[in-house]
Amino acid sequence: MLSITRIQPQARASTWLNMLALSLLAIGAVMLAPTAQAQTRDVDPYFIAVVEENTLLRSGALRSFYPIATVEPGTILRVTGQGERWLRVEYPAGLHALVRADHATLDQDRGVVTLSRTGALKALSDTRYGVDGSFRDVQGSATPATTQLKHHRTETSSRGIVFYVVDAPRGAAGFIETAQTRRATPSEIRTYMASLEQQGDERGEGRDQGTPSPQDPTPTETRDPNSTDEQTQTPT
Repeated sequence: MLSITRIQPQARASTWLNMLALSLLAIGAVMLAPTAQAQTRDVDPYFIAVVEENTLLRSGALRSFYPIATVEPGTILRVTGQGERWLRVEYPAGLHALVRADHATLDQDRGVVTLSRTGALKALSDTRYGVDGSFRDVQGSATPATTQLKHHRTETSSRGIVFYVVDAPRGAAGFIETAQTRRATPSEIRTYMASLEQQGDERGEGRDQGTPSPQDPTPTETRDPNSTDEQTQTPT
């Protein structure tokens, strides 16, 4: 005679709970994997040169993070952090950032925005989404309250939030793929440093004492031209 074993309600509930727990663990592992891959560590600053066309400076260390700017080949950038496939680099000259109008004050006569809270700046998205897609904090050292930045324009998001577009502060950082760069030569670094000093003189600023000279020792980085990142790229 065929024997039928009935699963008690308590056992059935326990089975479903176990399956749910396993599913949640699997989902968590998938979500944490890109985070672990994207981690960057602080390093003694050194310089790189961009070598590929259409190299994107991103707001985070994955291709799924929105781009801030397209960096031209030959651009020299200062590295402050590195990971397996990504470098954290300071913004090239001329990039902008965002701050909510209720987190700053605008002096119309002087054309200056003064931050009213620390870390208020957002990375301005270089996509068709504009301010609506600019939700990532500017990376690098948090810009302190009372910092004054040049005001360029005022924009309003689709939700009615008013933003000021300002000069990105010195030390603002984004992320670039290691495979799209090489180490800068001493000659390239000297030219880059001279341009920084000229910009500082024009703004009445001194030289950044934290910037290494071309003779400073720098860690060795091996570029892997075959490395890839399978993350989905934000549409541009």
